[in-house]
Amino acid sequence: MNGLHLIFNESILGHSSFAVFAQAGFANWGMLGWAAVAGLPVLIHLLHRRRYKVTDWAAMQFLLQATRKHSRRIRLEQLLLLAIRVLILLLLVTALARPYMSALGSFFQSDAPTHRIVVVDTSMSLAHQSSEQSRFEQARELAREVISSSRQGDALNLVRMGTLPPTVLVQKPSYQKSQVLSEVDNLRQTHEVADVVTSLRDVETLLAEASAITQKEVVFISDFQQTSWQPEASGRQSQVGRTLKRLSEQARVFFLPVGQPDAANLAISSFSIVDPYVTTGRPANFRVTVSNHSLNSSGSRSVQLVVNDRVVASEQVDIAADDSATVDFETTFASAGEFRVEARFANEDALSVDDHRFLAVPVKEKLNVLLVNGRPAGRPRETATFYLQQVLQSSPETAIGMNATATQVIGDGELAAVDLSRYDCVFLCDVALITEQEATLLSRFVEAGGGLVICLGDRVQAANYNQTLFADGQGLLPAKLLETAGGTAEDDLDAIFQFDPIELKHPIVNAYLGNPGTGLEDTIVFKYFRTSIEDGMQVERVLNFTNGDAALLDRKVGWGRVILITTSVDDRWGLWPVQPNTSFPPIISETVRYVVAGRWAERNRQVGEPLTLTGYRSDRSAIVVAPDQTEATLQASSSENALQWDNTSLSGFYEFRIASTDRGAGWFAVNPDPSESQLHTVSKSTFEQELLPGAKFSYQPTWKEAPRVSQADDDGNGLIRWLLRAVLCLIFVEQLMAWRFGWGLVALLACIVCTVVRQAVFGPLAWGTAFGLVAILIILRVTMRSGKTGSVTSN
Repeated sequence: MNGLHLIFNESILGHSSFAVFAQAGFANWGMLGWAAVAGLPVLIHLLHRRRYKVTDWAAMQFLLQATRKHSRRIRLEQLLLLAIRVLILLLLVTALARPYMSALGSFFQSDAPTHRIVVVDTSMSLAHQSSEQSRFEQARELAREVISSSRQGDALNLVRMGTLPPTVLVQKPSYQKSQVLSEVDNLRQTHEVADVVTSLRDVETLLAEASAITQKEVVFISDFQQTSWQPEASGRQSQVGRTLKRLSEQARVFFLPVGQPDAANLAISSFSIVDPYVTTGRPANFRVTVSNHSLNSSGSRSVQLVVNDRVVASEQVDIAADDSATVDFETTFASAGEFRVEARFANEDALSVDDHRFLAVPVKEKLNVLLVNGRPAGRPRETATFYLQQVLQSSPETAIGMNATATQVIGDGELAAVDLSRYDCVFLCDVALITEQEATLLSRFVEAGGGLVICLGDRVQAANYNQTLFADGQGLLPAKLLETAGGTAEDDLDAIFQFDPIELKHPIVNAYLGNPGTGLEDTIVFKYFRTSIEDGMQVERVLNFTNGDAALLDRKVGWGRVILITTSVDDRWGLWPVQPNTSFPPIISETVRYVVAGRWAERNRQVGEPLTLTGYRSDRSAIVVAPDQTEATLQASSSENALQWDNTSLSGFYEFRIASTDRGAGWFAVNPDPSESQLHTVSKSTFEQELLPGAKFSYQPTWKEAPRVSQADDDGNGLIRWLLRAVLCLIFVEQLMAWRFGWGLVALLACIVCTVVRQAVFGPLAWGTAFGLVAILIILRVTMRSGKTGSVTSN
């Protein structure tokens, strides 16, 4: 039997709180044999006793009298010092024998360690500064306080609430406070959105770590912005509530709010170019939307239009409470190039980030349009691109703009060798086959913001298009090509198809809505390809035939657009390009205007979206200059032939510079999500009633640690720790006593007092106080008796 059963009943101890049933013993009985070494100090003491010869000497009488006077004190000091040395060895052997004692009160129990996950919001709304500190600075200080309050044995994780990786900053539970505090110091304010759902999922994953620690805590430090914690999408809102509920069942949840709740804020919520593109010498129109996110007070601000850091226009705008107003600006660019255009308030408010919005505006002398001719011919009129070229080179001013386009015609075999990044729009006209290489080049071009218009005809091989361009709905083609409909006989009335003038909501044909007699409904088409749109594809019908089949289809791919014209753009499949009063020139012009808009959109992104410049060789690198003027070198991707920058956590202008040259590759404008400007917050009552009804949590503006739970000590770890602490204290006391006995006695008294205080404050008061008072009385008694006999100093 390895254990000793001890029973203390209530009658013996006199109080119900002391009634216990304890099992005590040693996990390693063999180590107790080493207790014999505790006799070594006694043996050494006996062996080294001075053996002297008695010699009568008159002067010795005085020494003997002094020795008798202090002999009692000296013997007591030596015996106490000897006892401490023996006790050191006994306690050390006992600790190595691994004693255990279960259910004997909590004197030998220690506080259970805590696995604490700290979640800090770094989103744009925390840049609001209503006092000397911003909300973010307050959040960071709170995080430091929470982490600093952890004790030895606690495990810590740190999570950043944002959208860009990394969001989990301390992945593995850390037992070093300094490491986690260093990560907190490295936290920086970003202009991202607080992705609450993702952060909650990260916390759920981290709770499974440090499984040996049963006491879990999750501390959220945020302004608890309503748009993030109570998103308008009901499914996402319920997802937040369900995840919080699961967390509250696994851990103690703390919400630490920072900043003033429901603060008022004026913001520039949108800034856009009215025109789809900008060319030199023509007025460019910009529209600014200003929003007042105050529930009860109106506001007035001066809005400025700034081009390349120069104010070119200014307007005063008044905004009612919880309302928006628009301001329109017009300016003309005299030269081509890339321009940084900014809309801003003349005076910033407490949240200065949303007082600016940015646009990177490439200004060109002309639009560059590439026409790929799939049907070469001896006479220009018989080529597949002839009528397109005529329209684009002589477009009316009401459409594209006088001399606003520059066209280039190539044969279908030349496409693979062309640098598509030089063009804004590409037309494929009756091209028979598209190779995989050409499909890849076109895909990169469109995804980067280019416009692609696919025009069909006699030479088009539907099977090839379906394989390379449609690719089961994953390619560029908006729909799968089926069989052709109609013929070429002009006198066969059954083979004549016309455009349907009813559904004209798309921007390309919207000008015809409510305008009969403009030639659209009189268009004659003999032949076209029937199409099939796969389920789930985001494809919009631009124009239909009267029989319901699609004539023009629109699909967004990446930042660009693809338009499919199911008939030809020459006179082989109809009279559309050559009819009097035809709709052909306006529709082609509007198609170009529509698809090239993506080329400008690619330079204007939202915080968190990557920036990509296509058409760069893999041996080419660039320097990226962020809005805070930090620089980084970026290497072009060998597979994509593109420069891509992913870290867009700040709003403002990003510049790409070609490495080893002074030439700029391009400007990008990055703007924050306008929802971050709404500073309405989630209150404690909202958590109680909607997000966490019936669940236990703590909502407190300052950090107050919850009471710790004492852990059971069935394995004896608590008792062993006490024994080892006692050994360390006695070693120190023994050394001090051997030098100055009185000082050593005071040190022993100090150790006992510290034990009493520790037990009185952090443990059961009765056990600690009783044990400490008895020990103090004994030490005081010994000290007093020692003091009566003389000075407390050793030889």
